[in-house]
Amino acid sequence: MHRKSELLFLFFLFASLCTAQSSIKPEWAVFSSPLKWESPPPELHSNTKSARARILVFFPSGEYGGVYCFLIRQGDGSISISRGDWEIVGTGTWHQEGSRMAVTSRTVYRTVVIIGRRIPEAGTIESLTVGRDGTGAAGVPPRCL
Repeated sequence: MHRKSELLFLFFLFASLCTAQSSIKPEWAVFSSPLKWESPPPELHSNTKSARARILVFFPSGEYGGVYCFLIRQGDGSISISRGDWEIVGTGTWHQEGSRMAVTSRTVYRTVVIIGRRIPEAGTIESLTVGRDGTGAAGVPPRCL
């Protein structure tokens, strides 16, 4: 839970840019899947690890914010979002449809601009499944529904 709180603190910066909400409670935020930490090549003698992440925030108001990014975990366990490696920030709305969640969002920021795509990008719609244990494709806890 402590690491999740550290990551959420980093996410506050992105969320404040993309929603009208001024604070995020930890129970509103989830990772889209378990993090797969990878080590650099052994010849670098580094004790850091990195992982791709998708951090999703489901505000009770129906607003949504998400960040795709690389996370860096230092040897001491501290975690930060890697700056400039690859970030995509999206905003939108969400609502529950039975056991599924519908998320309508669009990309409002990306570190690597795709030629021919304007920011903000066109909207997308995702449907996320909530499993029997209350988690699903987005790992959304039942208290967010």
